[in-house]
Amino acid sequence: MKLPAPHPNELIYSSVARAGVYYGLVSPKQLLDEIFADRKVIATLDLPSHLQSIVLLLNETGKYDLETLVYKHTLFPLYAPFVPEHLRQRAIKRMSGKADGAVHLMLGVVASRIKSVRTFRFCPICMERQLRTHGEYHWQRDWFLPELPVCPKHDCLIETSIYFDEHRHQFLPLNSAYFSMQTSSKFVANDLSLAKAASELLDQPAQQSPTFEQWTHFYHEIATECGCARGKQVDHEKVLSLVCSRFGSLYLENKGLLNQSQSNSFWLRSIFRKHRKSFSFLEHLIVWQTLVPTLSVLDIFIKVRRYAPETVINESQSSVGNAISISDECRAYRQKWEELVLRHGVKQARHQATGGALYAWLYRHDRDWLLAFNEQQKRPFETVNKRVDWHLRDRQLVKDLIRIHLLSEAHPVQQRMSASWLLNQLPHKNSVAKKLHKLPLTQKFLARYTESVTEYQLRRISQFIVESREKHMEIKRWSLFRSVGLSDQRITPDTMKILDSLTYL
Repeated sequence: MKLPAPHPNELIYSSVARAGVYYGLVSPKQLLDEIFADRKVIATLDLPSHLQSIVLLLNETGKYDLETLVYKHTLFPLYAPFVPEHLRQRAIKRMSGKADGAVHLMLGVVASRIKSVRTFRFCPICMERQLRTHGEYHWQRDWFLPELPVCPKHDCLIETSIYFDEHRHQFLPLNSAYFSMQTSSKFVANDLSLAKAASELLDQPAQQSPTFEQWTHFYHEIATECGCARGKQVDHEKVLSLVCSRFGSLYLENKGLLNQSQSNSFWLRSIFRKHRKSFSFLEHLIVWQTLVPTLSVLDIFIKVRRYAPETVINESQSSVGNAISISDECRAYRQKWEELVLRHGVKQARHQATGGALYAWLYRHDRDWLLAFNEQQKRPFETVNKRVDWHLRDRQLVKDLIRIHLLSEAHPVQQRMSASWLLNQLPHKNSVAKKLHKLPLTQKFLARYTESVTEYQLRRISQFIVESREKHMEIKRWSLFRSVGLSDQRITPDTMKILDSLTYL
């Protein structure tokens, strides 16, 4: 099967939906089988997974690798620049295969104040252009900017009443029928300016994420340039006043960005402190358009990447001599920490008299080395669960299974006595199934006494023949099949051989 190549700015979700239309696949599960060879794939609009399957289907075009799909046909560029580089790379890797929602967690989407779009949106003017240019409609990614219900190109966007998360496995194509399901679109001028900046963000090429240190340095510098810093301290009240003056308090409240504005953990305060976590793209854009409105998104990234991470960590280094003295001091702290760890182990070293201070100093000034060294020195600790006597439990379970097997022989059951059926007759069946590797006697019993499909079919056939003979009934093959629930498709070859050998059938 070939996948239609994505149009510029088209979501992967839309390309898969168009494939279903091209090939006339009405069943959502059949489409998943054809594209992903997996019926459990979730139809995700913003940050899809299983993209390696898409790459393989588009291989003949020679234009699409994993990174191209991620950056040109998903909303990934809205989040990538604001997370550490190792998370950016891990997220791309998870998007290539089965993600289980991990990508949304890694990029902070799940916990963010800025929630993802839940309903389908479209721009009628964009749709007219699509029809003229491509002869068909498709979902554009700049229609689904979180909290920005406006098309950045045409100042309008129609929101439908269709929630795409109600169709977990279905890829819905865009068509003119949505015009009858539209609702009014509510946006203000601020939405438009932010949507245009977010569109610039989507157009950024794949590149390494700036570090938290670089973002910290950038925000402190722009606060200083705007007169919002008192020495090394940022005047957070003045920053809030400027942001409210630019966007309006009501607008920020509607976006959920003024909650707990007096709290010490308020996002607008935290973004001007040392960065220890990611902030949403909308929070970044609001600050940029307030304090550096003349800079484009590209200009800002160029400015941020000019800061070397070490300039933030060692701000006091103003000369080569000072840098050498810090290096010597660092070496001394390393040596003391190494001695402490080798003597007591990583965890206990921190609880020694000087351990806490050593750890704190190294964490502030030489974190990469500290974490790498501690990882190397971790002592394996194997816990032994002695709450359960598994040998005793194993013997008791076998006794229970023997009793169940004898009862089933005396009073034959309708079901096949498979391993799962036998385990289901036991108390605590779930824990037994999970701990079978600790129950060798139970495993041997199941291997020996579990009923195969052929044995089960022959047992049912024997019961029917015995009952028919006792009632002096004539035995016909069709009546036997109907009574025991067999058919030519379900019967095993061995069962069929035995039936064929019976002269009275």
